[in-house]
Amino acid sequence: MMKYFFLFFLFLSGISLSGRSWYLSPDGNDGSSGEAPENALKTIQRAMELARAGDSILLLPGTYSGTNALQDRHGMANQPITIRSFSGDPHKFAIIDGMSEPSSDASGEGFVLRQCSWINLENLVFRNCWTHVIQLYDSPYISIRGCHFSTGKRIIHAIGHDTHHTLVEYCYVRHPDAVWKGWSWESLHHGEVGYYNGALLHPNASGGGHIMRYNTIVNMFNAFRTRPKSIVEDGNIEIYGNYLVNIRDNEFEPESFAWNMHYYHNDHINIHKMFSIDGVEGGNIYIYGNTYTQTTDPWAMEEISGIFKYKNGPITSPCYAFNNSYYTEAKVLRLGESTNHLLKHWNNAYEFFSGSSNFVLSAWQPGFEFDYDCINQDWPEVIHEKNQEKHGLANTLPGFTSGIDGQFALGDNSPCRDAGKIVELPEFDWVQSYEGSAPDIGAFEGNTRIDGPAFRFVPSPEGAFYKERPRISKHKVEDQQVRLFFSGPLDSTTFDREDLILYQNGEKVTINTLTFDKMGYSVLLQCDLLLSYDNLTLDWINRPIGNNGQELTDWGSSISPQRHL
Repeated sequence: MMKYFFLFFLFLSGISLSGRSWYLSPDGNDGSSGEAPENALKTIQRAMELARAGDSILLLPGTYSGTNALQDRHGMANQPITIRSFSGDPHKFAIIDGMSEPSSDASGEGFVLRQCSWINLENLVFRNCWTHVIQLYDSPYISIRGCHFSTGKRIIHAIGHDTHHTLVEYCYVRHPDAVWKGWSWESLHHGEVGYYNGALLHPNASGGGHIMRYNTIVNMFNAFRTRPKSIVEDGNIEIYGNYLVNIRDNEFEPESFAWNMHYYHNDHINIHKMFSIDGVEGGNIYIYGNTYTQTTDPWAMEEISGIFKYKNGPITSPCYAFNNSYYTEAKVLRLGESTNHLLKHWNNAYEFFSGSSNFVLSAWQPGFEFDYDCINQDWPEVIHEKNQEKHGLANTLPGFTSGIDGQFALGDNSPCRDAGKIVELPEFDWVQSYEGSAPDIGAFEGNTRIDGPAFRFVPSPEGAFYKERPRISKHKVEDQQVRLFFSGPLDSTTFDREDLILYQNGEKVTINTLTFDKMGYSVLLQCDLLLSYDNLTLDWINRPIGNNGQELTDWGSSISPQRHL
């Protein structure tokens, strides 16, 4: 994870974005032109008055004190206004200091954005920001990239129906060690240090559509939590590629309502309870390809609780948990909590390093499905009684390379190879791919993380607060082909191969043919040379249009846009 983190900084530091650049310094003067470092402005507010869509506001090294309050400031689709450190060296990032002591009542935020849109915050260090760090009020298409946080309760607090499409990626968050080992859970939950009871991304009755990916999160109380009032809020979420260490409470906690949430390819070390899907209505929820390592020190043995908090119903659409790998002594459902239902639990691999009845499950609920899982203990009695796990492997070690070291690829002689269920999700027209005679059990297919369905925007039964701008939610590369998957269907008549320019290592790739699927959710590009995932970028001459009339956007794309010097 850290390798990708620093590569991101190097990528940004070597590129000049299109548009004008405005320079800031703590010693600057808002009466200056701001057009060169020697004529730097002093405040972000003044720079935003001057900036237009596509411009960059570059913060010279130093400390910028106080809250940056912005209102009614806008970039444009695919031409955001970017506020970032001038230097790509993390040791020289600009510091945003909210000048606030830790408190649950403080108002010393780093940024407060109201009715803003298409703004990027990149490569900034945040200190002394309480209660929140970045507050977003009715502000869509805000991206937070490569930032460092050591402060704040709800670090990114996304509020209001018009706040949708918040992207949080390549950030590094570390709260004090005492959040994990020191302060009591009670004092953190609602006690004297309750100002740490928050999350990196906390949507609050927002429009949804958020992405949290490739972040490193250490010593937090929670990592992702929502606070909706209706099932139409806070849905259509993607959380993937994150590295999470020492989470004291719930890592993934949608509250009350959840809709179309995808949680995949995340790596975890020491999580009190990973998935809190308790008293949640809605669905579907997709949890796959994740790994979890629990250390064996006494503190972790005492503090780790369980995998699923699934006590109270009524989730109304399935929660799919498939192809995840665990090295732990935690209970799968802590006390057998199972008044909720519709958990589809397939192809998961557990190595319990202590205990004898960790796959605890008590009262059975309609809609439960357990099969093709592997555990190194016996199944609980209710699994036998309900004729579940017909193809599961009990009293069998999964054969991880080294679970204690977070290495979950299967050994050559693993009984989990070619022993899994072929998962099918008709709502995505998706059938699990695999090598051999059947999928492997666990988070890896061979030595590669298992594949999953590409994200698609799905409005809740009550509708949505916005029209989805299609984006590239996923891409797959194989030999001379690349398939692009879109969050919403495209009108294929608006997509011409001459309009898309693909680059490999900065060199143009010739696209010979393109073929759409029948629904417009993906297109296959046949190219003139071998491709790889590394350094693959793209640019558009004319952008295709979705079936809903919305233009395709670079926001949240799984392929980076080509940036021009």
